[in-house]
Amino acid sequence: MFRSAASSPSIFAVLVLVACGDSVVQEGTEPFSCRDGADNDDDGYYDCDDNGCWASPDCAGDTAEPDTDTDADSDSDADTDTDTDTDTDTDTDTDTDTATTDAEDLTTVSLEYTVTFDIDDVWEDIMCVNWDVCDCTSSYEGDGDQVEVVSDRLTLYGAWKLASSDCSDSFKQAIWVDESEVAHHSFIFDAGMTELDDWIVHANLADYEPEPSALDHQQFYIIQMDAPWNDSTLEVHHNEMETQYLDDIIPYFITSDVTFIFNGTR
Repeated sequence: MFRSAASSPSIFAVLVLVACGDSVVQEGTEPFSCRDGADNDDDGYYDCDDNGCWASPDCAGDTAEPDTDTDADSDSDADTDTDTDTDTDTDTDTDTDTATTDAEDLTTVSLEYTVTFDIDDVWEDIMCVNWDVCDCTSSYEGDGDQVEVVSDRLTLYGAWKLASSDCSDSFKQAIWVDESEVAHHSFIFDAGMTELDDWIVHANLADYEPEPSALDHQQFYIIQMDAPWNDSTLEVHHNEMETQYLDDIIPYFITSDVTFIFNGTR
């Protein structure tokens, strides 16, 4: 299931302004917009009743048919095994397959993030020729040293910069990067530290909570990753593809690929 990249809720607000002159935010294009109780796009529907939210994790439900099978069939074969084998297994291996590394053990990080914007083929030429909104790829780099560990949150401080891009400003401006090219990187792990759930890049140390308007809060983030933690290599790799719509009509496909290496050579 695709998780919301939530990297910048203003990505498609920017495109709407460029392409249509309409600044209305579509339901489902911002984090939490599918559970805020508001009709964000003024179309008479809100939250899970709006088709823009149907693919959102907030509106996901169990649609499976209930099992009404009352078959009480039981095996009446009276043939029983009378083998009295008394061999017992004395293996006392108690391996529970849990991580042995704690968040506080992770003192440095280096990362590479690549994002690709792919406009639906039907609209690609029109958008590219008329509004300079074209298929493109941007690559970002970052690193950091540990500054704070609180419960399952690890925060480091270091570089965050755009390494290369063939995107127009409409897409590049959708991902926050400070002019100083430094930022905090916060990582939220699950309780057993078997998965990395959230990655938040933020200007101020205290702003590690993802905000709906990421750019306004000097943030960039990818949340709900459920990316497996490798306790041997201290690495995490995550790849996801998310479909968004411009003005509920034009599909855009965002592919994010990021690798985090902790306690490695930078």
